[in-house]
Amino acid sequence: MPKVIIVDHEKCTGCRQCELVCSVKNTGRSNPSRSRVSVVKWEGEGFYLPMLCQQCQTPVCMAVCPKDAISRDEDLGRVTVDYDLCIGCEMCVAACPFGGMGIDIVERKVIK
Repeated sequence: MPKVIIVDHEKCTGCRQCELVCSVKNTGRSNPSRSRVSVVKWEGEGFYLPMLCQQCQTPVCMAVCPKDAISRDEDLGRVTVDYDLCIGCEMCVAACPFGGMGIDIVERKVIK
């Protein structure tokens, strides 16, 4: 069974604990800037939205990758990055309309 993260934005309070937990899970360190989840805040409205990879059917990040380092696993229904092929050009980060791709500033690689 593939691991799936389901976000219920109506329950989000903007505490950003998901960013901390994600960074610890993936890097062993508590550093939200290295998280695969980012909370977008609209303070005026009191609205918070945790953003992560949407596992698009037709990923724009995959289409712009010059090295074909991003692929979609149809069996698992997820988009993956092959770090052996990735050159770190960050075109996928710029192309993702959901902010699902980011940059790990310590490892100097794209993350999702």
